[in-house]
Amino acid sequence: MYRHSLFSLLALLAGATLAHADILSFAVTVDTSSLTGGGYIDFQFNQAPSPPATPGTGTAKISGFLSSGGLSLGGEIAPIGNVTGSLAAPPIVIQNDPGANDYDELVNAWGSSFTFLVELDTAATDSGFFVSVLDSGFNPIVGPLPQGEVANLMIDDNGVITAEGSAYATAAQVPEPGALALLATVLVALAVVLRVRRSRTV
Repeated sequence: MYRHSLFSLLALLAGATLAHADILSFAVTVDTSSLTGGGYIDFQFNQAPSPPATPGTGTAKISGFLSSGGLSLGGEIAPIGNVTGSLAAPPIVIQNDPGANDYDELVNAWGSSFTFLVELDTAATDSGFFVSVLDSGFNPIVGPLPQGEVANLMIDDNGVITAEGSAYATAAQVPEPGALALLATVLVALAVVLRVRRSRTV
């Protein structure tokens, strides 16, 4: 009976986790303390040159933008491709398709750092979300990663997301509140099962 209950609880947790795995959230923090002058913050979300059979699936949604140390923004530059929203009117939603999809924000002064949340749809297979800091000529000021970016989130053809940071940025997955609540519920239920089992053996 105990083993059956335990396995049922674990199956519930695994099944619910898989059910919510289509949208994953990541926190990205970019250190701009070594940068001087101004330029642009650039967000891109694009498919690989050879897109999958179902193009246009999924989005990147950017919200929760915060800055420190006097970052001064100058407003949105006309976006390229399928982009809606802005840092002033969040969220920024970038559609996944084979074309170029860019959002650029003018920076008057870089300040110390900025951070934001990005939600990625794992249905957007064979795609990449890129964060870059650019100079006034739209060239990377610092570009430690292969595409000239400071951080990226790559979705492979199975929908698995890999986060890559650098000396200038960190990118880490944020657990979903629903998943955490579910885990707490399962742990409480497991504790009840254990307590009942102990009381029956005494």
